[in-house]
Amino acid sequence: MALRLTTETNGQLTDEILATQVAQGDVSALEILYDRYAPTVLGIALRIIDDRALAEELLQETFWQVWQSAVTYQPESGSFTGWLFRMARQLAMNIHAQQSVGSQGIAKTADAQ
Repeated sequence: MALRLTTETNGQLTDEILATQVAQGDVSALEILYDRYAPTVLGIALRIIDDRALAEELLQETFWQVWQSAVTYQPESGSFTGWLFRMARQLAMNIHAQQSVGSQGIAKTADAQ
């Protein structure tokens, strides 16, 4: 599957082109992707971890990972949004798991006293 045309019908660059530009170190391309998808990534995080402060940290970490690993994104394997949202969901699931382990540890400590 080849990259879609460089622009969408509204004249904006496609996510795939922007991801390629991010992989080449283009900060402004990352900013555009952040502006497009930060609300959705934050929503994913909030649904899973239900803590606004942690969700905001996860949002930043997700886009940091986009910056760090954009070279691994392959448009032939799926859409950019699928890649991005999977990354955000996995980070949120990891935090949720850590929260669960932490709260169980606290409960066990309280029971022991």
